[in-house]
Amino acid sequence: MAGLKTGDVKKVSLSAAEGFGPYSAEKTMTVPRKDLPPGTKEGDVLEDTEGKPATVSRLSEQSAVIDYNHPLAGKPIVVELKILRVENPS
Repeated sequence: MAGLKTGDVKKVSLSAAEGFGPYSAEKTMTVPRKDLPPGTKEGDVLEDTEGKPATVSRLSEQSAVIDYNHPLAGKPIVVELKILRVENPS
């Protein structure tokens, strides 16, 4: 951010690897649907027994696929920064 001043806007593009990393199919698992809380829907974020968040990506009558990837894994990201204030570091 060197050289920017108050009010400046800068866009930064990050590849998937620079952002939340690549999507990994190994971070998904199929579980029996009966193991999920009643009323669970696709897209719900649940916590496993260790407190790790996982997204329900697919549901069938018998099973569910839960996904431990970050929701933005595998996607490029564009961040827009606006400099609100510049202070002297001393």
